[in-house]
Amino acid sequence: LDRARATNQLGRVAMAQEKERKAEGYFKDAIDIEPLYATARYNLGLHYQAEGEWERALEIYERLKALEPESQYAATLADSAVDVLALREDTEARGKMALRVKALAKQLKKGPWQWVGAEDDWTTEPLRLALIEPLESSGLSERAGYPVVTNRILRERLINSGRVEVVDPILLSQLLHEIEISTEALATTAFAAKLGRVLGTRIVGLGDFRHGAGPSELTYRLFDARLGEEVARMEIPIPSYRDLDAKTTLLADRILETAVRSTPLQAYVVEVKGDRALLNLGAGQGVTIGRFFDVIEEQLFVEYKGKTLYPDPVRFARLEVVEVEGNFCFARIVSQERPIKRNDKVIEDISDLMVTGETKR
Repeated sequence: LDRARATNQLGRVAMAQEKERKAEGYFKDAIDIEPLYATARYNLGLHYQAEGEWERALEIYERLKALEPESQYAATLADSAVDVLALREDTEARGKMALRVKALAKQLKKGPWQWVGAEDDWTTEPLRLALIEPLESSGLSERAGYPVVTNRILRERLINSGRVEVVDPILLSQLLHEIEISTEALATTAFAAKLGRVLGTRIVGLGDFRHGAGPSELTYRLFDARLGEEVARMEIPIPSYRDLDAKTTLLADRILETAVRSTPLQAYVVEVKGDRALLNLGAGQGVTIGRFFDVIEEQLFVEYKGKTLYPDPVRFARLEVVEVEGNFCFARIVSQERPIKRNDKVIEDISDLMVTGETKR
């Protein structure tokens, strides 16, 4: 196995140096030396993927799924390859994406870059995220593909939460390729803000792997495109590729918590009947059954010594969501100090938010 690993690592070096034929040869040699050495097979598949030979890559990933049935690595890479191949087969969808990429690239280069919100400045819009595939700024892991697998798992976990939307990774990849941005520029707050504003995504995420003799380290940053600033930075140690799924799931939970805490759901009361209130917010904005909302009454500002002071709003009623539709929900009135009326403002209570983004029971 040592010979196979050493040969595989020569392939990783050749791949990093864009010596693709040499890399392919080393990976095949490593497989010949040790046929059960799965990592060399993964690297060969990722080599084909980098060369645009997605059918050959998918064939290898499917074989690896049988070889490592408990691993998310092969399944994740196979799913990504299937998505790319499906787009290649759909001429109409491919053409539409190409046009959109061109338009977004033009705007990203020339502007405008201002944040465009909804006409209603209170009701929450769907929270959208753009997840840039992580960088690898130093070192080489034995098994390639950490960025691809991490991004795919993150996207699936976040979408499955029901709370956020995530930009199509193929669209984002093509857009970044179109503008030919350098690694240095890609990792800046200024670029993240521009990208988020052009895509209409409030949060932009970008990670950076550093590989060495010990555990790999992933630094993951979140940027708020509207504010134009970095809002979170997380350090995740990854001992080996076997830990990637669990560590990425943990990261997804932390991203979700950060996003939700920074943008609690807000809505208006549309109608009140008996002990129920209808709110203009639903599953499309991430509302789930069991979430609590406070009904608030904003206070008049106070002028004092040349300064304008804004008192905190008074929370006078509490609601619990009991039924959810696409763009509206019904909430049970738990308590109220005065009758709730149409157009009262409500805001999500996030005090019971757990790390996983689920509510306490």
